[in-house]
Amino acid sequence: MATRPRRKREFGLAQWKMLRTVIVLIGLGLLVSGFTVFLHGRLHAGVAPDAELSWRWTTLLKVLDHLGLGLFSVALLGFIMELRHMKEYFQQRIERTIIKREFIKTLTLDAQESMQKQSLEAYFGVSELGKQGDFYDFYVKKLRDHIGGPFRQDTRFKTVVELGSDDRFFTVTDTISYTCRKHVSGIQKEAGWTAELDEIKEVLSLVITATKPDQTSETYPYDKASNHKHRSLIKYEKGHGFKRSLSNYKDCDGLMIKIVVSYIVSRERPFSFSMPVLSNGLYGEIYFPDDFEIFVDLFGMDESALPENPLQLPKVGDFNFYELSHKGWLLPDDGFGFAFIPKSRLVPSEPAIEINQTLIVLSSERAD
Repeated sequence: MATRPRRKREFGLAQWKMLRTVIVLIGLGLLVSGFTVFLHGRLHAGVAPDAELSWRWTTLLKVLDHLGLGLFSVALLGFIMELRHMKEYFQQRIERTIIKREFIKTLTLDAQESMQKQSLEAYFGVSELGKQGDFYDFYVKKLRDHIGGPFRQDTRFKTVVELGSDDRFFTVTDTISYTCRKHVSGIQKEAGWTAELDEIKEVLSLVITATKPDQTSETYPYDKASNHKHRSLIKYEKGHGFKRSLSNYKDCDGLMIKIVVSYIVSRERPFSFSMPVLSNGLYGEIYFPDDFEIFVDLFGMDESALPENPLQLPKVGDFNFYELSHKGWLLPDDGFGFAFIPKSRLVPSEPAIEINQTLIVLSSERAD
């Protein structure tokens, strides 16, 4: 922005030099032409009206006459040539203001909103957008603020589900990491792990680690066994878990967050994993006992995120290994849910289903 006034001054100075030169040339041309007329009159005043001047005076008058015409021509030619530079200047100005849209920055928010709406109307060939309840209204209220906002990048998680001492519960360890990307207002406001009251039984431990791009890091732990909680952790009052404000990392673009949490959850309770903020890229691994089958439902994610053959999962030791991968963007609350069912509960149910289906067919045949 500071170079714009300087460019204007440089352009004004160059144009003033050109204009001053043209004025000087025109002035000299006028002086020479005036002097030629004056000299022509004086020379003819001393001789007869139809008498011819000597060749010397005639030559001088011709030279002066051509000199005056030459000065006018040079001035006119210089002005015409300078018009090309003026054309380039104004062409560049138009390009910067129209093509690069610098003038949009000078508009009020209402004017920018109106321009965006009119552009979309022209693009889609419709007469009116923004009626209450239409998708444009939803877009403005729910989606547009995410454009240019802070987001997560390359979210990765690892969930290890183990059998607890009580056969009614699982002991689960989640390891989640992602990179915070900055916008005008900074990175996301907080980091943490939370669950509603009916989702899990209790949190055993939780550690949040914030690592700056220069590799300096700080750790914020919680441990139920020792009843130790870092003073900056804020308990989630509506349920389980903790949050930590990132206000002191507000301008730290590229801040790496890592969360490791262990908790106890009922075997009958489904799991859920959703994005609290706009995110780009997700990769996850779920390890669970071989005695169970996993069932996954996606919301906001493409089916390509699922394994190619979910019925034949690889094994890692005594655990089955389930992998998810989403390369695109995810809106807040997009994610997936999953649940486990013991294989012993699934196998006997298949003949029962077949028998029930047979009874239904027989019943329908009797009714006919």
